[in-house]
Amino acid sequence: MFTSKYKDNSEKSTGLLFMRVYNKWHFTIKQALKELNLTHPQFVVLASLSYLSQHDNEVTQVMISKLSGIDVMTVSQILSLLEKRGFVERKEHSRDTRAKA
Repeated sequence: MFTSKYKDNSEKSTGLLFMRVYNKWHFTIKQALKELNLTHPQFVVLASLSYLSQHDNEVTQVMISKLSGIDVMTVSQILSLLEKRGFVERKEHSRDTRAKA
């Protein structure tokens, strides 16, 4: 059994406090995104796309994957759904015919 040095006072445990703050933040963001009919991963993809668009006119799903930490196939699926719902528009990349921008 693991015994914490904070077993008698969880308020002093940085790890437990972080967990509580994260859970509160995650709940709050999920509620706000629910009103927009977006999931958290969809929001992360959109936020990553927005950031990358400030620096590059042709953002690829590989670029979004690297920035967001979401695997490329999942980013592709999310982008397809977001495109169907009108959140993003994809077109053929000007320099890489295998990629969409």
